Amino acid sequence: MTEIQKQALLEGTQVAVYEIKEFLGSNQSEIIYRAWNAHLNGMVILKEFFPFKYAVREEGTQAVKTNLHENISVLEFGLGNFIQQNEKLLEAQFPGAQAVHNVIEFNQTAYLAVEQPKGSSLSEYLKKGETYTEEELRTLLDSLLGTLENFHEAGIVHGDIHPGNIQIQKSGKPVLL
Repeated sequence: MTEIQKQALLEGTQVAVYEIKEFLGSNQSEIIYRAWNAHLNGMVILKEFFPFKYAVREEGTQAVKTNLHENISVLEFGLGNFIQQNEKLLEAQFPGAQAVHNVIEFNQTAYLAVEQPKGSSLSEYLKKGETYTEEELRTLLDSLLGTLENFHEAGIVHGDIHPGNIQIQKSGKPVLL
């Protein structure tokens, strides 16, 4: 078990209306889970603000705290930014972007609940050896760039764009995760 997985919430843990069903992974600032939403009666992706460089799980609890006293301001700034950016996403619901369901503060951190993706990621598509024609690629990029333009106009920086975060729907339309 990795250090990241040791910090992750366990299957069955309740976070507000969400029940953790599975640890999916992490990045530098989040732990990502598949969770059941009792109110929507369906699965969502739940992203927990957890910057590993500055935070640890408080022993015996679900709460997130700073790993060093001198990191308090960094952790607080990051948490405030996570909440602010994701509340903007919730308000706007941009076409071409993954649907946002909720932003909640809980366990001395925050969580973002988003729609579970449908389709395959661009990285999965490319691993199969599939290719795009120039016209298909232009259409894909135009759509993604339009979504990013909407983000930037709203003051949102995505900061994690890569083929694994681009979902290709059955229609061929890309959705930025």
